[in-house]
Amino acid sequence: RDHCVTGVQTCALPIYRIAVIAEGVVQQVGPPAELYHRPKTRFVAGFVGILNVLPTVGRNGRTEIGDVEGPDGPVEIGFRPESARFAQVGVPCRVLRAVYRGAFTRYHLEAQGRTILLDSQDPPGPCFQVTGAWRLGDA
Repeated sequence: RDHCVTGVQTCALPIYRIAVIAEGVVQQVGPPAELYHRPKTRFVAGFVGILNVLPTVGRNGRTEIGDVEGPDGPVEIGFRPESARFAQVGVPCRVLRAVYRGAFTRYHLEAQGRTILLDSQDPPGPCFQVTGAWRLGDA
């Protein structure tokens, strides 16, 4: 089958190349891993997986949350639950809930006034750090 139309993320991900469309406009076309790890818009990021969002300030390609590309100044970054890890320093957080999921525990955290999901096999710490974050490019 060379094409499929679906509004369900889990049905789309096994396909070799995906076009994500919102309100009749193509948002991004690419393989599933590219859409998941390097989404070009907030809509794509949220469609293909769980999206955590935190405001921060970029300076020389870095923020206090993680490395991001782009100009200096205020920015919102996105990241997946598996891209964060507990640490002694980083973004302060408080565990609201922990749900054992077999291979990992999904922690619901409060950080900067927002709820963040973090998947970990390790016990919680007072802070978290992020790898694999990206700058959210659309409103």
